[in-house]
Amino acid sequence: MTARVTLGLVLLLLQTVIYFLGPTKDTVLILICTGYFAAALSVRLMANPRPLGNTLNSQLISTLCIDMLAFAALQVAQGNNINYAPLFALPVLMASVLGSLLLAMAAAAGVTLWLLAYAAWMSLQTVGEPAAHFLQAALTGAGCFAISFLANQTATRLANVELRAQRSQLAARVQRQVNELVIESLTEGILVVDARATVRAANPAARQLLGAEHALHDGSFDVVLSDLKMGG
Repeated sequence: MTARVTLGLVLLLLQTVIYFLGPTKDTVLILICTGYFAAALSVRLMANPRPLGNTLNSQLISTLCIDMLAFAALQVAQGNNINYAPLFALPVLMASVLGSLLLAMAAAAGVTLWLLAYAAWMSLQTVGEPAAHFLQAALTGAGCFAISFLANQTATRLANVELRAQRSQLAARVQRQVNELVIESLTEGILVVDARATVRAANPAARQLLGAEHALHDGSFDVVLSDLKMGG
């Protein structure tokens, strides 16, 4: 969501500079960018981070709709000065990473249909060969479909890897707890000593047998033996 806020701020600054330096004073683009920046900032501050995976909720759908409407409004309002079509990659990527494959394909289809409709509208407004407008819209739409599929597959694999890692950590934690319970219940004394001859752990049986409980906690094994000799 931080990328949306950054993009909104950049668009707002760009339109502000164009407004003051350009020959015409059109505030429509500034109002659109201001509204988009405010919407993106509110979502960034109030929404909770979303994990990777095939999840879907109303917040994600509303965010995608706001992005598409804002970018479509910018494309229509600016005329032929600046091409805002590449901005549609943002909602497509968001739908691919945070949503399911169906949502990703739906976002790419929505962008493609709008680009084709805009190409048809532009062919009616301008004199010339309309095939160029449709060709550009078709190529951009095909790129959106490719990006949505690849991004969704990558996000799905990353989510699966993260899930397997969490399961492995949980299994290791449970196994460690089981091992600790088994060692604590053994009647034989067990000491865990590292390469520096430092006692790292000892079960109750070892403490009872050695009678040096005060020296077992992170103490040296030599100290433990010395205590035993002195006690003997």
